[in-house]
Amino acid sequence: MYSNIGKKIKVLTVIITIILMLGALGTGAYFIVEGMDYFDYGGDYFVYIGIAIAVGGPILAWIMSFVMYGFGQLIDNTDKLVKLGQANSAACAAPVYVAPAAPVAPVAPVAPVAPVEEPAAPAPEPAKEEKVAEEPKAEEAPAARFCINCGNKVAPHVAFCPNCGNKM
Repeated sequence: MYSNIGKKIKVLTVIITIILMLGALGTGAYFIVEGMDYFDYGGDYFVYIGIAIAVGGPILAWIMSFVMYGFGQLIDNTDKLVKLGQANSAACAAPVYVAPAAPVAPVAPVAPVAPVEEPAAPAPEPAKEEKVAEEPKAEEAPAARFCINCGNKVAPHVAFCPNCGNKM
């Protein structure tokens, strides 16, 4: 009964709008016909009221339908966001595989060594400056990441997987 309520509100809005438009046209026609019967006895006001109802009624019904239809659309969008949030939280709660750490071998204590002085090296001669294009260092280059949910390759600066929306 309460599933897909946004769509039900939108369908009900269309039905009510059509009923209100037809009702306004019918009421306007009634006033016009009755006013024409008594036109000579002051019935012209009924004709004018009938025209106003026949023209203004459907326009007002159509304008008011925007609010109800928009409310139904708002509920539809909210339901979609809740479902997406539940899917993301389920994906974030999924267990993450962590490789076991390698066992560390015990290290034997090392005796302190006295510092050895090295002879001073002669000052190097100034060399010509050559500009060499520096290659990016391996530690500066960001490592490729993969989504744990779908396995898609993800850029290092991205917070969510562009394929499935999983939080990285």
